[in-house]
Amino acid sequence: MFLRVIFFVLCLSPFLLVGSAIDQNTQYSKGVAPSWLKLYDFPLEPVSIKSSQVNLQYLLIDTQRNWEEKTLYRHFAIKTLTQSGIEMISQLKIDFDPSCTQVIGHTIRIFREGKWLDRLENARYNLIQRETELEQNLYNGDLTLVYFLEDIREGDIVEYSYSLKGSHPLFSSHYTDNVYIQRDFSVEKITHRLLGHPNLSFLIKPIGTVVEPKIFDLSTSLREWSWEVSDTTPYSYEQDQPAWHNPPAHIEMSQYQTWEEVVQKVYPLYVLPLDFAQSIPLEMQALVEYWKTTANELPERALLALRFVQDQVRYLGIEEGMGAFQPTDPRLTFQHRFGDCKDKTFLLHALLQLLEIPSKPLLVHTSRGKRLPEVLPTPLAFDHLVLQVEIEGVTYYVDPTSSLQGGTLQTNFFPKYEWGLLLSNTAKELIPLPKVSLKNPTEIDTSFSLKSEDVANLKIKSVFYESKADRLRRSLAWNGLKKIEETSLSTMQEFYGAVTLDASMEIIDDRESNIITMLEAYRLPTQMFSDQKNMKIFSYILRSYLDDRVNPERSSPYAIHYPIWVKERIHIENPFINWNFFEEQYAPKHESILYTLSTKVEGNSADFDIELKHLQDHIPSASLRDYWALVNDIGRKAPSKIIIASLQTPTKETVFPLYCSIAGFVIWPLLYLSSRKKRPTQDLLCFQLNKFRKFYFAITILSVILISDSLVHTASLVAGITAGVSILCNYIFLLRSVKVVWCLYCFFCLQSCVLFYFIFTPSSAQISEKILAFVVCQLYVGICSHMLKQVRFLLLEEKKAISSAGIA
Repeated sequence: MFLRVIFFVLCLSPFLLVGSAIDQNTQYSKGVAPSWLKLYDFPLEPVSIKSSQVNLQYLLIDTQRNWEEKTLYRHFAIKTLTQSGIEMISQLKIDFDPSCTQVIGHTIRIFREGKWLDRLENARYNLIQRETELEQNLYNGDLTLVYFLEDIREGDIVEYSYSLKGSHPLFSSHYTDNVYIQRDFSVEKITHRLLGHPNLSFLIKPIGTVVEPKIFDLSTSLREWSWEVSDTTPYSYEQDQPAWHNPPAHIEMSQYQTWEEVVQKVYPLYVLPLDFAQSIPLEMQALVEYWKTTANELPERALLALRFVQDQVRYLGIEEGMGAFQPTDPRLTFQHRFGDCKDKTFLLHALLQLLEIPSKPLLVHTSRGKRLPEVLPTPLAFDHLVLQVEIEGVTYYVDPTSSLQGGTLQTNFFPKYEWGLLLSNTAKELIPLPKVSLKNPTEIDTSFSLKSEDVANLKIKSVFYESKADRLRRSLAWNGLKKIEETSLSTMQEFYGAVTLDASMEIIDDRESNIITMLEAYRLPTQMFSDQKNMKIFSYILRSYLDDRVNPERSSPYAIHYPIWVKERIHIENPFINWNFFEEQYAPKHESILYTLSTKVEGNSADFDIELKHLQDHIPSASLRDYWALVNDIGRKAPSKIIIASLQTPTKETVFPLYCSIAGFVIWPLLYLSSRKKRPTQDLLCFQLNKFRKFYFAITILSVILISDSLVHTASLVAGITAGVSILCNYIFLLRSVKVVWCLYCFFCLQSCVLFYFIFTPSSAQISEKILAFVVCQLYVGICSHMLKQVRFLLLEEKKAISSAGIA
């Protein structure tokens, strides 16, 4: 970037040398305020500080214009509240166009401890040429007068005033202005005053306010219009709101009564010289003849001219004086090979005339085009120039500043400018511009293939059409393939961790069809979660276009990317797991977006088909809560937020049934033989109950492990069942109740059925592991069933013995 700026400055050295020696005496002077001013007071005593007044408190913003004398007067009174506020006010900056305007300083003074301190005479100042738009390849020649104030303290009131004398030639005949009576901070008083001849007639349109002007005739040749507001509310701007939405409260004024008058003012600037066709450069003539012989059809010739201006004439604007509004002679633009939107459009207009193709320049606004029908007619309503082309009754719109576009003249992408004003001798009104409609979605095909339990291969094939292809082509030309590859790899590493390239990125550009195909290949690591190896799934749609951080309580609409249409397919091949069949369609409804998710899982593969299409450029404030809920619901159902590939490894769960089976087959016969010894009935009953309790605990623990995913959950269930069964067995032993034994037996049989159901339902276990778990559980169920029968038999025998003894 630094080298580009140096190169740009060197290219402009002739212009910079001319403007480098600024004559401060002719551009700036000190003088008394004009006699026609009206003085507005402001409070010197402390005023309650509003929440929006953080570092500075604006007490007065006063603007007065004398249209007859072409003089603009500005007057400010600002109180410092903090040290940061002192730093902000210690440098007063006044921007102006030196080609038509002169600055006259009137007042700089400080109010402190009841006294006024003059600072104008001794204030250090300088005229500098900042060129704030140099990075955007625009050179406007504006100057900035900077005052460096000394000894400013907290609580001081800084008052300053100045006049700008002169007017731009293009706007000296018609009065136009915007009076903003709302800032992003509260102001104690805002005033605006206009002086002009009583015959001065202009339209007035308040936006977001009901303030009406006060009108007085000061004399037979001078009339006053004035607006005054106090204690203004701050303008609330919310991040990501559309540029056309809810501007600050202001008053539009324009002497232009119709858009036709605007055309009549601007159109003469875009009329080619009468001798243009007879005095064009030889190189231009040769190029036009080459296009005529190369292409037989008029649309093909127009496309060749368009691509030349877009790609061979770089964007650079020299906008000093009239250069900000009047295009450069197309013959010079052709020779210089640079120009801004006016110059490039005018050059293309001239080239098409040589090709005998009709065209007309078209004024547009790049971000506020939707509001153009609502504003008053004025040349200042526009910030860009494009071209309308007419070929055999078909109308085309092209933007000569959009470099490296692809496609034909019929498919050439034209941005969403909404409304425009044609510059022709017959144009009278704004015209609606073509709606932006994507004919093809961006297609992203993502494929995951697991070659081992530790590594997966990821391949991404992305196909871009229309504006997406244009944007990628420009990025490729500007940054290079290596930079794009590094950026994509960095994105994957942020998401997955230790990602490496499996193959170099490949980009295939079919410019004629305006299709760009991007091929990517990566090697991804799997991750360990909860004793399993898992892998997250990257979704381009979810990462780029759906933001769940939007505030559903905001009051303004939420701007979204438009136009957007993306179709994404995610395919997963995993030989280390066998998924149960699952298929689902998810298609929520919303007025601003179209979203669908189709899921199909079967065997070793899973497919997710996602589609997103924005239906308009914003989310209305009334449906923000629904949008926020929808995006969060999409996130919960999205493949990037769930575990897709679970790779089975030898863990505690998988090896547990084997150990249980060995222990069961070895220990159970020994315990069973020991229970066959001759013992008293009471000892046998106690022994059988203890043995049942141990085996029942084994079944319960196995059940909980198979069902539960949490160690805490497992421990709490086992502890509770252990205490409950111990109490129940003691109760049976003390009361010798056969009914309690029968109830316990029924409960035990029910738990056994539930256990067998869960053994055969989990999808993470192999068939052999399920069979082994079933055999072990059946063994323990059989033992417990036998124990309960023995207990019941002993209790019945004991009751018979007691009954016989009683009879005897």
